[in-house]
Amino acid sequence: MPSNYGGGFAKILPDGTAAADALKRCKVSIVLNPDLENRIAAKVRSGRYNSPVEVIQEGLDLLEARDAVPQIAIAQDETPIWETIVGIGMKVPEEEWKQVPADLARNLDHYLYGSPKPSE
Repeated sequence: MPSNYGGGFAKILPDGTAAADALKRCKVSIVLNPDLENRIAAKVRSGRYNSPVEVIQEGLDLLEARDAVPQIAIAQDETPIWETIVGIGMKVPEEEWKQVPADLARNLDHYLYGSPKPSE
């Protein structure tokens, strides 16, 4: 598949070497929409970057770093956490549930840390 680099054509090989060589020899022009152009210009005006090329380079570096981190695949057949919690609750004997104070949610700090109940 031919690609146009600076007016000349270079064949892109599966390993990408010819394309990389062509990019080293030629300048590549990128047409940006006004929003991207303004965002890049704002980064340069901030003083952190000396040129638009530095802004784009940093963006590419961040993308490469993100792509290097292995993504955690979530199995589609895993049980949702709320179903797991309900399952654990169903294993608790009825006698134990009867010992849970009726106002536990409202007075959790009291039961965990001994704080006074709001009504006290």
